[in-house]
Amino acid sequence: MELIELKDKIVSEFVGSEADLLDVLALVDQDQSVFPFNEYEHLVCSLMSKGGLSYAQYLDIRTQYINENPNLWIFEISAPRGFGEKFAQTYVQGKCSKLKKPSKVLHPEYVGEYDLWLDGITIEVKASRETLENRGRLRDNNPVIAGQDWVDGRQAAWLL
Repeated sequence: MELIELKDKIVSEFVGSEADLLDVLALVDQDQSVFPFNEYEHLVCSLMSKGGLSYAQYLDIRTQYINENPNLWIFEISAPRGFGEKFAQTYVQGKCSKLKKPSKVLHPEYVGEYDLWLDGITIEVKASRETLENRGRLRDNNPVIAGQDWVDGRQAAWLL
């Protein structure tokens, strides 16, 4: 479910008056959204305050959105190192179960200078968050290639 679909779903669940809905939509459109207070929480709270959206409806919408977008936890990773360790290394290890987390047992001289180990090969995983550079050229969510000028706000791992 894309964000515009989420907004449409929230609006379609509203059972209050058309006037209340239009008031809330105008209020939300005029509001300055600043993380972590965004357009969607403002919309949901406003519709609930008008009595046209119940907490149970909100939970249903939330559950559906989370189920359709299982990687939302990635956006909660704030530190660059955390992103690399929590997402990129886990993602790479999920693609190849032979990759091991390094330790003194695997490599007695190990002192934290690389991220993964494969039969004597040391591997350093590099990760980066995407940045918006070219709105006109959206892409699918394939691995990122350094130097390309597209992005759509998602995050991706770069393996160098």
